[in-house]
Amino acid sequence: MLGNGLKPSLWPTFQRRFGIQKIVEFYGATETNAILVNLLGKEGACGFFHRSVPRWVLKLVYPIDLVKANEVTGEVIRNEKGFCDSVPQSGGSGLFVGKIKDNPMQRFDGYVNRSESEKKVIKDVFKKGDSFFSSGD
Repeated sequence: MLGNGLKPSLWPTFQRRFGIQKIVEFYGATETNAILVNLLGKEGACGFFHRSVPRWVLKLVYPIDLVKANEVTGEVIRNEKGFCDSVPQSGGSGLFVGKIKDNPMQRFDGYVNRSESEKKVIKDVFKKGDSFFSSGD
């Protein structure tokens, strides 16, 4: 079964009730340039980066990241150089972002409301001039 994020507390009950052998889930909105997929069928695994893939490899192939953010406001936390830091691969929570590039898979076309579009773009994330889509999660 393929679907949009399933609460870990419901997973085993749902699986037993409907006789589902494997659940594959994904996270991402229609307007986003970045999604997460739990292909492993591991309960509660949607929304994490698999540790077997080094983060630098992931950034080259599919430039998404978790950046440190204030857990209350959701605002990114900037370091002393004014850039964002990734959440360590050893674990932790952060804001899911996707690098905006001028290609069909990574661009962000925005919303009808320009000011709402601008709220979703974070600039100067890892280097001067880069732009990332903020998932808000």
